[in-house]
Amino acid sequence: MAQRTDPNTERLAAIDIGSNSIRYMEAELRASGFGFSRKEVFTTRLALGLSESGMLSPDRMADALDVLKALSRRAADRGFPCRAYATSAVRDAGNRADFLRRAQADAGLAIDVLSGETEAALAFFGAAQSRGGLIDVGGGSTQVVTSAFSRSFPIGCVRIRDWCGGLSLVEMEEALLPRFLETYVLPPLPGGLWTAVGGTATTLAALSLGLSEYDPSALSRAALTGDALRTLLSALDAMGDAGRRRAPLLAKRHDVILGGGLVLLHLMGSIGIEELRFSDADGLEGYAMTLLEGRSLPAGGEAAPFQKSSQAVLP
Repeated sequence: MAQRTDPNTERLAAIDIGSNSIRYMEAELRASGFGFSRKEVFTTRLALGLSESGMLSPDRMADALDVLKALSRRAADRGFPCRAYATSAVRDAGNRADFLRRAQADAGLAIDVLSGETEAALAFFGAAQSRGGLIDVGGGSTQVVTSAFSRSFPIGCVRIRDWCGGLSLVEMEEALLPRFLETYVLPPLPGGLWTAVGGTATTLAALSLGLSEYDPSALSRAALTGDALRTLLSALDAMGDAGRRRAPLLAKRHDVILGGGLVLLHLMGSIGIEELRFSDADGLEGYAMTLLEGRSLPAGGEAAPFQKSSQAVLP
C-alpha cells in the first residue's frame, strides 16, 4: 500500500516487468490530482527465446534481476514505496516461480503477476481513461480493449522476432497472416476513437512526427491511417536491420519494430480503425493510479486486494 509522506500526498514507485523491457516511474497523488515522473526504460528482452523453450533464460533473468535490484534500491533511497507487476513473459513462463522467488530474495519485491485481462484493463484506464478503444502491443502479448470488450492475445513484438527474425516486411506479413487470422478473433467493435500504447506504438508515433529524440509530450499530435502506417513500415524495412540499429529511436527496437507495426496494421484493418491515436500513458499509470487510490486491481489479477475507493482527476 502506498504510504503518506504528508497529509496531502501519497507516493509510489511503480515497475513494469515486460517481455521486452523493464520500466520505472514515480507517481504521486496530491490534492490537485496525479503527478508522474518521466518513465525510464531498461531493455532486458526477458521473453527472448520463450516461444521455443517455454522458459525464461538464465541470462535474461539475471539481467532483469540486476535492473530490479537497482530500481528497488533507488526507490527506497528516495522514500518511495515500491510495487512491481509482470506481464506476458513471466505470466507464461514455466519457471516463473523461480523468477518470482529470486525477485523477492534479491530485490525485496513481491511481484503482482497480471492476467491478460487485468493488464488490458489497467492500460485502458491509464491511457484512455476508459474511453474509446485501446490497442496495447507488448513484447509477448497484445491487448484489445473497449468499455464492453477486453481480450489479451498471445502475440507480441518479441515473439514475432523469434518467429520471423531476418525476414523482410513482405515475408513477415505472409508468414504471420495465418497466425493473425487464427489468433485475433474479434467481435464487431466500434471504429471511432482508438489509442495505441506500448513501446512499438509510441516509437512509430515519434517516427511519424520526424522526432530524433523521444518526446512523450509530442505524441498527442501523432495520428496514423492504415496507409500512412504501411508507408512508414515500408520505409523502415528499406533501411535494413543495420540501418534501423543506427537510428537513435530504433537502437533498442530495431529487430522488433516491424513485427509490432504489423500487429497494429492488422488490427486496424480488422476493426475498421480509420485513424490511430497514441499515448505515452499506459498500464504503468493505470497500475500506479489504482494503488494510490487504494482500489483493488481489476478482476483477474494475482494481487492483494485494496479496499479503499476514491476519485481523483489527472492534473
